[in-house]
Amino acid sequence: MNNNPEIFISYAWGDKNEKGKSRETIVNELYEDLTNIGFKVIRDKVNLSYGGKISDFMKKIGRGKYVVVIISDKYLKSEYCMYEILEIIKNKAYKDRIFPIILSDADIFDEVNRLEYLDYWSRKRETLQNRIRKLKELTDANIANEKLKLYDDIREVIGEFTGFIKDVNSLTPDMHRENDFADLIKFIKSKHKEDQLAPHKDEKEKSFQESGEEVGSKNKMMEKHPPPEKKSQGYAKYLIPLLLLPFLIYFGMSQFNTDNSGGAGIDNHNDSNLNLKIGDTHEGGIVFDVDPLGQGMVCSFRNMGKFNWNEAVAKCDSYTSGGYSDWRLPSEDELNLIYINLYKNSLGGFGKSAYWSSYKYDDKTVFGQSFIDGQTYGYPMDADYVDVLAVRNF
Repeated sequence: MNNNPEIFISYAWGDKNEKGKSRETIVNELYEDLTNIGFKVIRDKVNLSYGGKISDFMKKIGRGKYVVVIISDKYLKSEYCMYEILEIIKNKAYKDRIFPIILSDADIFDEVNRLEYLDYWSRKRETLQNRIRKLKELTDANIANEKLKLYDDIREVIGEFTGFIKDVNSLTPDMHRENDFADLIKFIKSKHKEDQLAPHKDEKEKSFQESGEEVGSKNKMMEKHPPPEKKSQGYAKYLIPLLLLPFLIYFGMSQFNTDNSGGAGIDNHNDSNLNLKIGDTHEGGIVFDVDPLGQGMVCSFRNMGKFNWNEAVAKCDSYTSGGYSDWRLPSEDELNLIYINLYKNSLGGFGKSAYWSSYKYDDKTVFGQSFIDGQTYGYPMDADYVDVLAVRNF
């Protein structure tokens, strides 16, 4: 079965005014190399048939998960090409979905020249606005106003977009040609594999298939298959604390009397930890939770590798760092704190992957969290593509 993803190519057509090798030459070479190894490649001259709507095709490119963008001077000055960029940006996480190749005539690496593209679209808008004002009657007023809005939208994003692509190590066209686009293809395959590990919630992909029925996020899973009630539920869970209450009160009063009579008392805080903050290195790991008393939790500095769940448990149990050996898999809540407090703030060496929690749903399924979209998913226990982080209390 061909597991290669669908790839879109966004580019400006070649013309007689080009200097050097045609823009379409690299597109044709890329198209040929990708199709030869089994990719389904979508480009307008092949997939947009006569009579097809250009706007619908551009919107389809905007929804694509993997879009190779051939950036040229003409591309950055083309209404059609920039409309495709607007459609791509409209869908979230666009920086993870586009793979740029920058041609030599796209002058975006010099800051002054890069701003010329913003000026270009500002001038186009001003010219159209002046033309509209001069005409007493404009039968196509709606079309003209839509064009003004398009120019405004382009001006709003072109600075951010060109700033992003100039910061990407996209290699030169000649470097891509020399190795038949091998680096680009490897990067797309790697991204596709990441996406398969933890599907995005908004695209309604599911994380595993069980008994012919795909189960996605934790909430949907719990609705379909609620876990059995625990036998310990009922009056017993209230009775034991009530029976212990007199002893707790007695012990508390005794401790209060001891403290007030000059006794040592019980100290529940560690003065040396009071200045700790999220992201600090402490006791063999990175602090991801700490309370005012200096008590909290640390996690391993980086991913510990991909293992099935039983192997992950053993990996954490045998893990030693900073002289401490009391490490374990994180709970769901602890894993979410690592995602929010560390990963989202670029603290720690955590990859964009899925991570095991210690919570077993049943004998075959364990919940984990995707650091791609922050959602909780159920994973088969024998899945060997989920990453491991270890935690401990201090």
